[in-house]
Amino acid sequence: LERHGFPSVAAKGFQAPGVVVSYTSDPDIQSSKKFLAQGLQLIHAHARPDVLTGNTLEALDRLQRAGLVSESQANELADDYAFLRRVEHLLQLFEDRQVHAVPESREERLALARRVLGADSTAEHFIEELTARLRRIHAAYTRALPGVEK
Repeated sequence: LERHGFPSVAAKGFQAPGVVVSYTSDPDIQSSKKFLAQGLQLIHAHARPDVLTGNTLEALDRLQRAGLVSESQANELADDYAFLRRVEHLLQLFEDRQVHAVPESREERLALARRVLGADSTAEHFIEELTARLRRIHAAYTRALPGVEK
């Protein structure tokens, strides 16, 4: 993802080809889908214990109802979460194992694109869609969580 403007946070030589590397077995944290919802829950839990839940979509709903994220932001993040989960599930079906990296080969990306976005999609369109969603998620982080790198 570095070539799309997402610098790796891993030490030199340990960068992953398409995912955020982290020391956890939770795939939603490895792919960064949970970070914003979990971070906001942690920040506000002392004053708003009602926002705590282990389910990411429920967390977004609770954060929205508590006025901690806007309805449009919660909806966008939920949509992005569903998109990334679909990509993740399809990758795992292809590989028949836990995997979180976007394929490097154009042919495999094309197959993934068609399964995620429809039969007429292209590998390039898939990468554009994925990149746009990751940028939107990153922008939400920088607005909502102090100290997140821009």
